Amino acid sequence: MLAGARAAWEWRTIDAELAELLEEEQLAMRSVLNTVTLSAGDIFIDVDRHDAAAGTTHLVGQVTAPTPLRRVMVETTARGGARIPAEIDVLGGFRADVPSEGALRVVVELTDGRTIVGTWLPA
Repeated sequence: MLAGARAAWEWRTIDAELAELLEEEQLAMRSVLNTVTLSAGDIFIDVDRHDAAAGTTHLVGQVTAPTPLRRVMVETTARGGARIPAEIDVLGGFRADVPSEGALRVVVELTDGRTIVGTWLPA
C-alpha cells in the first residue's frame, strides 16, 4: 500500500507540460540581455531578469496563452527549494523578486487546468 501511495505521489504532475527553450542560438543571443523565451505548444513564456537589491533578482515575464492565467510560481534551488508566488495581471504579465543565487524555473497554471513547468534556468 505504501509503494502504491509513493507511486501515485510521483505521478501527481504527469499532466504538466514541460516548456522548452526556443532555439539554442536564440538563447545564446538573448541570454546576454537576461531574457529567455520558453515554449510549450501554443503557450509562450518570456522571462526577463534584472539585478535588484543585494541578493535579489527582479523577474518580469509575459505569458502568451489561449486561456487566462490562474497562478504563476517561481521555483528556485536557493534557500532549500523555495516556491515564490508571482504577481500577475489580466494581460498575462507577471513579476516576482527571487534570490540571486541558485537556478530557477517558472510554473504557470492556466484556468483551463493545464500546468506548464519551465526548464531550469541557471543563476
